[in-house]
Amino acid sequence: MSQLAPLISFVLNALSILIFIRAILTWFIPDAEHPAMRILIDLTEPVLRPIRRLMPQTMGFDFTPIVAIVGLRLLDRIIIGLVAGAV
Repeated sequence: MSQLAPLISFVLNALSILIFIRAILTWFIPDAEHPAMRILIDLTEPVLRPIRRLMPQTMGFDFTPIVAIVGLRLLDRIIIGLVAGAV
């Protein structure tokens, strides 16, 4: 498990960064069919879609990326804590 934890942590961190980049790029590239946005949407939507179903949009602002990043960071800390406790 301890060898798998760094890989899981890397994937969760990379996903957090991709979600952040997607959120920022929507201000500059609102076209979802743009090739860069298409890649980001394909990579991040599996994480964002379930959260979006649970959370309503507030005044036209989508808090889903914030919730997803916080959730991924929390999950990363839990995994690190479990691995550290097992050692």
